[in-house]
Amino acid sequence: MKKYFTLLLTTLMLSSMSYAQYYSTVTSRARHYLNLSVGAGISENMSVTELVSNKVGGTGQFQFTYEMDKKSFFFQFGVGVDYLYTGQGLAEMTDQYERNDKDGEPILYRYVYSDYKEAQHNILVTIPVMFGFHFATYGYVSAGAKVGLPVYGHYKTTTDMFTEGEYLRFVQPISKNVPAYGFYPRGEYSYSGDFDRSGIFVSPVFEIGGRFRIKKKIDCRLGLFAEYALPIGGSNYKVNLIDLNQVDINPVSQNQKNLEENIRFNSILTSHFNTTVLNHEGENLLDRASQYLQIGVRATFRFDVTIPPYICVLCYD
Repeated sequence: MKKYFTLLLTTLMLSSMSYAQYYSTVTSRARHYLNLSVGAGISENMSVTELVSNKVGGTGQFQFTYEMDKKSFFFQFGVGVDYLYTGQGLAEMTDQYERNDKDGEPILYRYVYSDYKEAQHNILVTIPVMFGFHFATYGYVSAGAKVGLPVYGHYKTTTDMFTEGEYLRFVQPISKNVPAYGFYPRGEYSYSGDFDRSGIFVSPVFEIGGRFRIKKKIDCRLGLFAEYALPIGGSNYKVNLIDLNQVDINPVSQNQKNLEENIRFNSILTSHFNTTVLNHEGENLLDRASQYLQIGVRATFRFDVTIPPYICVLCYD
């Protein structure tokens, strides 16, 4: 009995030591995760002037990251893609030129715009780097930065417009309904194209939320995020908002169809008013290069890929 008791006591002590070693090793070791993140929310260009009415847009994000956890802290980095939809509008404006009509009489010829709207689509490849902390039982908070490289920028402009002419010998301008003299009725005009997205964006990022387990080695963080994208480098060259270079302005051959097909509108993001726009001659539409605020919800699915430690209970080598 004494022999069996001694053997049992020895086994229990070895088991206890083994468990203590395993617990100490597992809890102090770093854990490794591969993460997939999806996010959605609102976005807005914060660089517009008082001349421009800003439209709240949307954002969608996807990220693939590697993460390392050590006790309550974590660090992650990876690669992702951001999509931003933004838009602006302009108040009524008049673009005026000195011309002659088809009879050779001098006139002030005007394009009168209203309900001017532009929508933009931006796609950026991103590199996020984040540091975070787990608090309480399920909470977390993280902060870091994200570098964004623009790879696609597209816009579409729509506006209502009519044309009119003012003769010095008439008190009121002749407007809208004399197409033989180039005075066309109100109609909708549109144009779409790509815009220059050179340079990069650097975004401070903040996120806070909670986490919950899905299964043994998979959990999910669900949180609110905020980002502010600041431009670094890139061209700041501005062009005329309205481009009539391809429009037939010959008073004998001009027509409304030609105007509809050949008028061009450059993006608000890269333009200033033409010097011929009344009351806003040559003014910038943005007060600085585009800066974007993004606020939304992000879900991060974490897959634990930690290799478990090898613990030897009775090792002789």
